[in-house]
Amino acid sequence: MITARDVLPAGGVLLSAAVLSVAGLVAPSLLAGPDTTGAVAMEVTRALACPSAPLGESTARLLDNSSGRDEVASRLAGSDPASPARVLPAGAHQATGGVWLSGLPRPSVSWWGACQPGTADQMVQLANPAKTKLLLVNPGTVDAEVDITLYGTEGPLQAIGTSGITVPAGRQALVPVSVQAPAGKPVGARIVASQGRVAAWALVDDGVGADYVPATAPENSAVIPTVPMGSTSSVLLTNPSDQRTTVRMVAHSRRGAFDPSGAAETVLEPGTTTLVDVSRSFAGEAGSLSLSSDQPVAATLWASSGKDLAFTPAQAPSSGRSTLLLPAAGSVLFTNPEATDRQVSVTQPGGGSRDWTVPAGGVVSIDVAQAGLVSFTSGVAAGAVVSSPGLSIIASQDDGRVQAVPRLEQDPGLR
Repeated sequence: MITARDVLPAGGVLLSAAVLSVAGLVAPSLLAGPDTTGAVAMEVTRALACPSAPLGESTARLLDNSSGRDEVASRLAGSDPASPARVLPAGAHQATGGVWLSGLPRPSVSWWGACQPGTADQMVQLANPAKTKLLLVNPGTVDAEVDITLYGTEGPLQAIGTSGITVPAGRQALVPVSVQAPAGKPVGARIVASQGRVAAWALVDDGVGADYVPATAPENSAVIPTVPMGSTSSVLLTNPSDQRTTVRMVAHSRRGAFDPSGAAETVLEPGTTTLVDVSRSFAGEAGSLSLSSDQPVAATLWASSGKDLAFTPAQAPSSGRSTLLLPAAGSVLFTNPEATDRQVSVTQPGGGSRDWTVPAGGVVSIDVAQAGLVSFTSGVAAGAVVSSPGLSIIASQDDGRVQAVPRLEQDPGLR
C-alpha cells in the first residue's frame, strides 16, 4: 500500500499528492534538489477551463502554451456553449491561455477571455447587467451545483432561478443576468458551487464595446494592475460580508504613489456593490491601483476607450515567475506597491530579456512588439493592454507554485 506522511492543500481542499495527480486537478513535477526534510519539492500546477467563443463566432481562436512552456499554439475555440468544455490540463508546467476574437461584432471591438481554474466560490462584477450573460464552465468529472447571489447598490437582490443551477461535468451553461437585475446599476454576482467547481465569466455587449468579464475573489488587499492610458475607467467594488467596510485606494503612475482624486476612501454597506470613477486621477496616463479594506472586498476595473470595453480583476502581486500571454502587440505595466524599489527580470516573445527597476510606489511600462508570452520574476503586479483594433486587458498568471509535498513510500508492514 502507498501512504503519504502528510497532505497537500490545493484550492482549499486537503488531498494527498497521489490523489491530486490521479484526479488531474493539479499536477506535481519533480524539481532538482537534495531531500533534507523527508519531503519532495514539487511544482504544483492547475487545470484551466476556457470560455466558449462569444456570439457563437466560429473564427475565435484559443491561444495557449499547454504543449510547451514557451510555445504558444493557436486553434479554433469552441463556438457552441452546448459543446464540451475546453480544458488546459494540469501538467509538467502551468499552462496559460485565452480566447481571442477581434473585429466582431463591430470593427472596433476585441474580446479576450482568459482561461481560469474552476473554484467553489468566486465573484463576477457587472457595471451594467443589461445584455449580459454569465458563462459557467465545469472542467471536472462530476456535475456542479451552483447558487448565484446578486449584490446590488442597495443590497442583495431577490432573483428567481439563480439557485440550484446544474452545470454537467465537462459542460457549460449560460445564465441571463439582465432579467434578474436592474439595468444601468452595478451588480456583483457571487457564484458558489455546493458540489464540484466551475469557472465563470460574464459576456458583455453594450452596443458600443464588448468583452469577457473574468471572475475575481474578495480580498483584504489587492492590486488592479492596469488602468489603460486615455481610458474612462471606474472600479467595481462589492462587499459580500454582513459588515460595513471602508475601501482605501492608492494610485500608482510614473509619478509614484498618490491618492486618487475623489476615490481615496469608499464606504461600502453590507451586501452592496458600487462603481467608483478613477478617470480623473491619471490625467490620461497609464497607471494602476492598490486597494485595502477591513472586510474582504471584490474589485474589478471597468475601462472604456470610447469604442470598446475591457475589464480586469484585482489580484495579488506575483510571488514568483509569472506569465502574460498577449494575443497581439501591446504594452505591459509593472506596478510596485511596496515602499522599496524592486528589480524585475522580463523575457519578451522571441527570448530577449532585460532587468528593470520598478520604483517604490511607481510603475514601469514596456512595449511588446508582437504577440506571445511575456514572463517575469519578482514581487510586482503586472497587466498588459492591447489597444488595436479594440481594447483588451490581459492579467498575469503565476507559473505554478513550488512547495514541499510528502514523499510517498511503501508501508513496511506489507513487504
